[in-house]
Amino acid sequence: MAETVITDNLALSVFTSIILFFVAALAEIGGGYLVWKWIRERKGIVFGLFGGIILFIYGIIPTLQPSSFGRVYAAYGRIFVISAVI
Repeated sequence: MAETVITDNLALSVFTSIILFFVAALAEIGGGYLVWKWIRERKGIVFGLFGGIILFIYGIIPTLQPSSFGRVYAAYGRIFVISAVI
């Protein structure tokens, strides 16, 4: 019984980390893109504001990870590259 609980917690932790990786990648790419559109293509200030808010949220996402920051950040780099290519 105890092994099942540990296995379930580990599976949930891994699933949570993977979801947060992809949410962080989407926030980083999307927020940066909105700021880029605002500055380079002279879109309205709304693009810059939303981009800035999304990038702020991107900075908070790593604190939601259940593991240590160093390991999480190293793994996130790989997920970001994969997400950027997609």
